[in-house]
Amino acid sequence: MPRYAHSKPGEDEPLDRHLAEVGRLSEAFGEAFNSGTWAKALGLLHDLGKACDDFQKRLGGDDEIHVDHAIAGAFEAMSHLKPWGTLLAYALAGHHGGLPDPGRLTERLECRPAYDAEVVPVLPSLGKPPVDILGLGASLFVRMLFSCLVDADFLATEAFYRPDRPERRGIPFDAGILLGRLLEELDKMQRKAAPTAVNRLRAHVLARCLEVGRGRPGGLFSLTVPTGGGKTLASMAFALAHAEQWDKRRVICVAPYTSIIEQTARVYRDALGADQVLEHHGNFRHSADRDGIDASDRLTLRLAEENWDAPVVVTTAVQFLESLFAARPSRCRKLHNIVGSVILLDEAQLLPLGLLAPCLAALRALVRDYNCTIVLVTATQPALADTEWLGEHALPDVTEIMENPGELHAALRRVSYDWAGEMDDGMAAARIAAAPQVLAVVNTRAHARALFERCRDLEGIRHLSALMSPAHRARVVEAVRDDLNNGRPCRVVATQVVECGVDLDFPVVMRALAGLDSIVQAAGRCNRSGGPDLGRVTVFLPLDHPTPPQWSNHAALARRALEGEFAADPGRPEALRAYFQSLYNDHREGLDRGNVLKQLTPRMAPGRVDMDFAAAARAFRLIEEEGIEVVAAAPPERDEVATLLARAEAGETGRDLLRALQRHAVRLRPREAKALAAHIRPVGERVLVLDDAVYDGECGVGITLR
Repeated sequence: MPRYAHSKPGEDEPLDRHLAEVGRLSEAFGEAFNSGTWAKALGLLHDLGKACDDFQKRLGGDDEIHVDHAIAGAFEAMSHLKPWGTLLAYALAGHHGGLPDPGRLTERLECRPAYDAEVVPVLPSLGKPPVDILGLGASLFVRMLFSCLVDADFLATEAFYRPDRPERRGIPFDAGILLGRLLEELDKMQRKAAPTAVNRLRAHVLARCLEVGRGRPGGLFSLTVPTGGGKTLASMAFALAHAEQWDKRRVICVAPYTSIIEQTARVYRDALGADQVLEHHGNFRHSADRDGIDASDRLTLRLAEENWDAPVVVTTAVQFLESLFAARPSRCRKLHNIVGSVILLDEAQLLPLGLLAPCLAALRALVRDYNCTIVLVTATQPALADTEWLGEHALPDVTEIMENPGELHAALRRVSYDWAGEMDDGMAAARIAAAPQVLAVVNTRAHARALFERCRDLEGIRHLSALMSPAHRARVVEAVRDDLNNGRPCRVVATQVVECGVDLDFPVVMRALAGLDSIVQAAGRCNRSGGPDLGRVTVFLPLDHPTPPQWSNHAALARRALEGEFAADPGRPEALRAYFQSLYNDHREGLDRGNVLKQLTPRMAPGRVDMDFAAAARAFRLIEEEGIEVVAAAPPERDEVATLLARAEAGETGRDLLRALQRHAVRLRPREAKALAAHIRPVGERVLVLDDAVYDGECGVGITLR
């Protein structure tokens, strides 16, 4: 009896043909990390369960029949590929529903359907895994294989149903051509720039990045350059020079905040070409008129979002890091295209402390087993290579690209720091009123709102926080820049949303006491242009709004630096190193809050290897409070939002519409969502909307929970 994998009007796809094609594609993907045979075995086994009568009836139109067709290949792998077959079994069992935990895998094996044994292929001999499978290595190896299978299965199935699609997929990477474009753009910028000391230092940073990128093979690097030193383009120059010299496959830029990603991607598109840069995060959409992307390139970039098959990928830390620990096929599909990449980890100091151990374990494994080069890019370099304080979790052999970061910091120093001690909101508001142009950064949304209300009558006052939609914040940031550039009064009260990647230049910055890295990042919004006089950064202890408990230790360590030996310049690399060393020492037992590494440590049992994939994926969450996203708009955006919501109400649920709405979405924490429940309504199937009455045109969502 013939067996089929898929069916469409006028054509059935033979099962053996589908298995062979998925095996071929999966093998090609696996070759990138010397695992082609393992990946091929997955492709040959993945749909064996379709060779049963029930599935063939379902394919014929009987939708009432359910068949767990993924578990048959897992059974064959565990039966005939001992002892490593279990590693394949997880990927095979999970290629539709996600990587299971051992208990769930066992349950499904016991209930597997009967299938035609003649379909079982001759399986290759696997040998030992080609990577280090101790610790996190085993689970990441399974995820990489899983990625090969999932992507191959999707592409092969797509080719059957949509034969026009394969030619739209994949953007070739030519590092030499892109480097030439980048250097040409940088040369234009340097010729236009005034011959100042700052610009000479930027040229030095660029030259050093090119030298080290070409001269050193892959590994772990750090790029420690103060704010305004040209890190964004210099780090890309390193990446492209390194990729050209050492045959890397793509460049992946990872940043913590959407605001940084949007700005960085825009810079890279301008320099490298709009069709070369994939910007992958929830708020982005490829519109017909954005950066000259034509319809064909737009489709190619949309498709590349699914598996990162693009020369330059700009993405969030949440997307990148959570994918390395994910269980769902859609999140893991891209992983095999991380192999052999240059990864620029921007603002590396923001790696979450409670998940630092698994994050560093994943970075070590990418370098050790998957031919990646990783660059930690920041003005406030954390002490991630310090074995004295991080022990076995430390990153080994990190090479600093700049010869002397301390001298570079001194040469680019633009601010002086003032520790003002305790300050209530009245005192803070008086200081804001006394400075015509000032940025005040505080720790919480509630404090930002309260301090703004104190200052609401001041000329040029504005508010910035994550309770405003991305579109609203972007409009305010542009207005702030315009005021600053034209010398008008400009006073801004903000949360940490302005600390990284937001190009603002104030003569005076006030910062509520927080971690030292946050204070130094806020200082990066002060005197960015390097005027003749130092900018002034005032750090104060807010009395009306205590430091949140989760940051109290960070703040205490920062205060020690501000009152101690680093008081004159707490932004020095030595000060930051001492700060991070103390921070890691104080949290030595809390660097893996969800026991992720324990759950993913292989447990050997007779004939199998067990790991808790699904449980670890649930535990590894960079954003602990999930909350909900609600669409909300200030008056200038309301007409656009109304048009989009009309499409949602009419039943549209496509990706483009949801992306467009995310530009107007605010993430509410669970407590905030509960407090505002009466003002939130569903529109269509997948959209929640906040009433206009509780969205303030100046401050965003009208809630002040502490």
